[in-house]
Amino acid sequence: MTPEETAIEQLRAIITAHDKRSEQARAMHDDMGERKRRPNLVIRCNDRRRCKMAEVFITASGVLIHQPGYKLSPAVNLDHSSEEGRAKNTLDGERRWKSQTYFSDQCLNLSLNCDHYTGNVLELQAIKDALTAGVNEIYSPNQEQ
Repeated sequence: MTPEETAIEQLRAIITAHDKRSEQARAMHDDMGERKRRPNLVIRCNDRRRCKMAEVFITASGVLIHQPGYKLSPAVNLDHSSEEGRAKNTLDGERRWKSQTYFSDQCLNLSLNCDHYTGNVLELQAIKDALTAGVNEIYSPNQEQ
């Protein structure tokens, strides 16, 4: 096998492992919903509506993060996404973005969004700090409309 073929096989193995871990995260979150398990931490927007931007659960398999779906205004949506991205990651092919569920070891930080705010970045360390301190709710930083 050539070095290029070896590299391709290694990349395929990494992607397959990532996909399996993502499937595990979604299945665990679905199971938690059926059992009505409360999150250890909720991340909300600073708006008076206090939208839920993410839920964080401590599990035996790792820290699980669930970000609910959201809808953007047409102008913001066009400015912040591509046609290909919308086709792949929205429910309606346009503005209703799918929820995301994953483990914290699958990300470096969180890009938080809700129906009226987009592009809020929260460092993973902020979640770890909140969980360590026993805090059950934090607010998203640096919100722009």
